[in-house]
Amino acid sequence: MAPSILYGGTPISVTKSGTVINAITVDDGMQNSTVSTGTYTLQAPAVTLVPPSLSFGNQTAGTTSASQSTVLTNSGTGPLTITAVALTGTNPADFTESDNCVSASPLAANGSCTITVKFAPASTASYSASISITDNASNSPQTVPLTGTGTAVAAP
Repeated sequence: MAPSILYGGTPISVTKSGTVINAITVDDGMQNSTVSTGTYTLQAPAVTLVPPSLSFGNQTAGTTSASQSTVLTNSGTGPLTITAVALTGTNPADFTESDNCVSASPLAANGSCTITVKFAPASTASYSASISITDNASNSPQTVPLTGTGTAVAAP
């Protein structure tokens, strides 16, 4: 979809390929008055998550794991506005999440924030959930899969 731009109230046509604008065309309705010029780079945010998933392995039911973190980086060229970070999926109540992403928003290009998660299984079972990050990047929301297994207390 081409960006909507007005010039003196007249729409401007934009030809776009990825994050590069190949041409901007201004047509004021007068014969032979079309102007097309230049190549421009759009300022677009993008999200990179490292690591892209978190696995907690085995955790004794009724106890809480050590923290694990994923770092969210704005790998794009424009500001990244993060509006929400939430736990979703099958077992979100068995994970806890804290972050500084919403408060750090907007993130400048190459800026980063950290999302920290703990796993506290209620019983012996396999658990899964996701961190869902809502923002203004083109592939929003992004997700970070979470997995862990609740195990029984070891016999003495």
